[in-house]
Amino acid sequence: MASAAGLESRLGHAFRDPRLLEQVRPEMEALARETGESVNLAVPLGREALYLDQVEGTKLVRLFTAPGSRAPLHATGVGKVFLAYLGVPEGLSLTPYTPHTLTRLPDLLRELEAVRGRGYALDNEEKELGVRCVAAPVFGASGGVVAALSLSAPASRLSLEEAHRLAPRVVEAARRASLRLGYTGEV
Repeated sequence: MASAAGLESRLGHAFRDPRLLEQVRPEMEALARETGESVNLAVPLGREALYLDQVEGTKLVRLFTAPGSRAPLHATGVGKVFLAYLGVPEGLSLTPYTPHTLTRLPDLLRELEAVRGRGYALDNEEKELGVRCVAAPVFGASGGVVAALSLSAPASRLSLEEAHRLAPRVVEAARRASLRLGYTGEV
């Protein structure tokens, strides 16, 4: 597990890159246009994820995440991306938000291994019942994860099967955003 201070020292980097929002926004807009679902951009901030931007979906029922809002790492797609690629801070609280929230560290660690293996994370109604999301890492020029892109939708429309089906689109949008930030695919 990573120390909280070590995690925080790798995080502030995203805020120091003023190009983050301008470079990632076109990929968010394209993904939202293609899928009709809301797309979010978040960065890690201490033991939480901080949402910086959102492109709202075009469907009648859509999810809204206010820029500036924060979310727990263990119960959100973007948070799981940060935990999988940046490490789990010692003593991370695994607060239950729904019956689906992972609250045992061994279960979370298994999930994070799966995230790294497939290249994306899922929030399967873990923070809020009725909400599902798919998230993928955005890498900076140095090769480290600087942000995460997520696609969010009502679980009634975004089944688990549909989330896995849309995941490659989210991963591709995050890859294109990473390239815009100078990522070369090498660490």
